[in-house]
Amino acid sequence: MIKNKNTNLLHFNLINIIRYGYYLLRYYLFLIYVYIYNIKKEKKHDLNEIFFEKWNKKLKEALKNPSFFNKNLDKEFNDIEETWKNTELSNKLESKWKSKILLSNTPLGNVYMYYDTYRLAFSYYSDNYIPITLLNAITIKYVLTNLCLDLFVEEKYLNGYDNKLLHGLKKYNEIIRDNKKILTSDVFIKKNKKKDEKKDAKKDAKKDAKKDFFNNKYVYKGKFYNIELLKKETIMPSSIIKSDIGKKLIEQEDTRFSYKQYKIDLKKRIK
Repeated sequence: MIKNKNTNLLHFNLINIIRYGYYLLRYYLFLIYVYIYNIKKEKKHDLNEIFFEKWNKKLKEALKNPSFFNKNLDKEFNDIEETWKNTELSNKLESKWKSKILLSNTPLGNVYMYYDTYRLAFSYYSDNYIPITLLNAITIKYVLTNLCLDLFVEEKYLNGYDNKLLHGLKKYNEIIRDNKKILTSDVFIKKNKKKDEKKDAKKDAKKDAKKDFFNNKYVYKGKFYNIELLKKETIMPSSIIKSDIGKKLIEQEDTRFSYKQYKIDLKKRIK
C-alpha cells in the first residue's frame, strides 16, 4: 500500500513539473515573440521616417524656387469657387488631373496616386494600410514630379510659404463654417460670468499652445485590382469592310455594327 502511494505521489509530482515546464516555456516564447515583434515594428517606423525625411528635404529645396515647381499648375486653382461654377471647365480639369498619376514604392508597398480636383484631395490605391507620414511623403513626390507644388497644402511643412491654393481653401472653409453657425438665444439661460471668463481664458491658452494647421486631404480608393488603367472605347467598323451591308452601316449616323440589322439585311438579300 505504501509503495502504491509513493508511486502515485511521484506520478502526480511529475505531471505537475511537466505542466509547470510547459507553461513556463510558453511564457518565455511569448516574451521572445513580443521582443522580436517590437524590433520589427521599430524598424518599420524608422524606415517610414527615413522615407519622409528624404522627401521633406526635397520639399524645402523646392520651396526656394516655387515658380519652377508650379509650372504645370492651372490658374483655375487660384479661384476655386469661380472654377466650380463653370461645369465644363471643372470637368476638363478633373479629367486632366486624373491622368497625371504617380506610382511610388514605399516601405509598406506600392501606392498609386492622382489628384481629384472635384474633392480637392489626393486619391490613392494601395494593397496595404499607408500611414499619414508616408502619404505626405508620396504627395511631396507627386507635386515635385508633376510640377504642381501648390497642391501640397500640409501647412506645418510649408515653413511660411505663400501657397495660393491654401489661402483659397482656408477662405472657402471659413465660409462653410460661418454658414453652419447656429444662433442661440440666451434670454432663458442664466450664465455665471466668472466661470465663462475662466473657460474662455483656458480655451485661449490651449489655442496658443496648439495651433491648428491645414492638412492635405486623402481618399482611399481601394486595392490595386480596382484601378482602371485603360479607357474602354467602342470599336467602330472601318473601311476594311467590303460587303454592301457593312458599307451601309458605316454611312449611318450610329456606326456601331448591329448583328440584328445584319440579319434583317441578309434575309432581304436572300429573298
